[in-house]
Amino acid sequence: MANVTVGAPLPAFTLQKEGKNIGKGKYEPFSSSELAGEATIFIAMAGHPAVPPKMEPVNKAVSEKFPEFRVASLINTKESPMGAGIFVKGEFKKAYKKAPTNLYLLDAEAVARDTLGLEKLSAFVAVLNAAGEVVYAFEGQTGDTEVAAILEAIESVK
Repeated sequence: MANVTVGAPLPAFTLQKEGKNIGKGKYEPFSSSELAGEATIFIAMAGHPAVPPKMEPVNKAVSEKFPEFRVASLINTKESPMGAGIFVKGEFKKAYKKAPTNLYLLDAEAVARDTLGLEKLSAFVAVLNAAGEVVYAFEGQTGDTEVAAILEAIESVK
């Protein structure tokens, strides 16, 4: 998270390989500039089984308290075990059908991780205002303190 600054937009990155799920299992390139325009919670995780539990408390709290709030979920499949990328694509396909207004992003080259300055096998969350500026950011295992701060940040940008 070394390159992320509260009050500024996320550092610019573009996903050329894979990118944004556009339905029916198809993907197109994605630019982080697309995060502006609507307040968003941006979650970026390594596609490794040890990582999703780090964001579980956040996902649960946000879906319960703010079910209509836009979520951008980015999975870094470069750090996935062999063959897991297919599983991630299947899960994104299901998620897109349930909530097509959210963003489902595959990062096959760890572009976002490297651009944002995240650790390997990391989990990262940022609350962005409609201008795309970071209101709150956290990297690592989330707990009650982080969840409360994230919910407060979402409330401030709704």
